[in-house]
Amino acid sequence: LDLSNTLIQLTLTLLVESSNPMMEYLRQYAVQPLNLLRDRVLYHHQGLEEYLRLVQSLIGIHAVSATPSSSNKQKLELEFPSILGLASLSSLCSDAKQLKQVRRIRKTVLEGCEDLSAMVETCAAVVTDTSKNSEWIRLVWALLPLMDLLSNLKSNGEFIETTLTVSPKDAQWMLNSGLFRELIMLYCKTHTHQTNAASTTVTST
Repeated sequence: LDLSNTLIQLTLTLLVESSNPMMEYLRQYAVQPLNLLRDRVLYHHQGLEEYLRLVQSLIGIHAVSATPSSSNKQKLELEFPSILGLASLSSLCSDAKQLKQVRRIRKTVLEGCEDLSAMVETCAAVVTDTSKNSEWIRLVWALLPLMDLLSNLKSNGEFIETTLTVSPKDAQWMLNSGLFRELIMLYCKTHTHQTNAASTTVTST
């Protein structure tokens, strides 16, 4: 437990320090203690609760940050801590095998549906040219293992062998969170951009 707390504090300290534009290089180091926490959960079966609380709090930081771009316009993007938290949780969802772990992770994913919905909404709001912006693609890929865990289906349609099911209460909670609505809206927006881009290409040729 002491080691988990030390790694958590190290992760948070590096993230806070890296918020300074002069210290952004520290972001790459914030990944390392978080990975160690995840590995302790997967291979040593220690620190699951502490790890899940950390990634849940990171995902909750889904505000938009503005950074200068070469076109003299501000480029909007998701906050780095939320991306890091989601990526780490996504990796855990892919690798967790023990039923007890999977059950607890699913609970965390369900509890975080509203934050995940807000992340998708934020990402959709800042995407202006999807042919040149890959942030929404990275977000969707990170969400897939979470959706697999909730649905008992892998993204390729393969059934996951588990006794866990989605209760009517959990299904209603996911529906009320707006997560699926935001994913559909993101798909519609990106599909429209891609269709328009394809039409423009055909017209120009």
